[in-house]
Amino acid sequence: MVRFAAVAAPLLPGIAGACPNCYGSSEGSVLQMYYWSTALLSVLPFAIAASVYLLASRARQRATTDESGQHASALSTTGKPSPTA
Repeated sequence: MVRFAAVAAPLLPGIAGACPNCYGSSEGSVLQMYYWSTALLSVLPFAIAASVYLLASRARQRATTDESGQHASALSTTGKPSPTA
């Protein structure tokens, strides 16, 4: 296996000529799609974090709202609605 890797290693740069990092051999449209995919992957972690935050805040809001639609902080300790001012 080591001998195969030693023989194959010099041949790999010829294969790598098709990668998007080889700007000289890529067309303009390929490079543009490469830039867009890089931008999307850069923004993706922030979008995932924002989605998790929104889902957690909605779940917390639903947990503090009772079945009648009133917010839990509006209820007194007896379970009856507190008088409004």
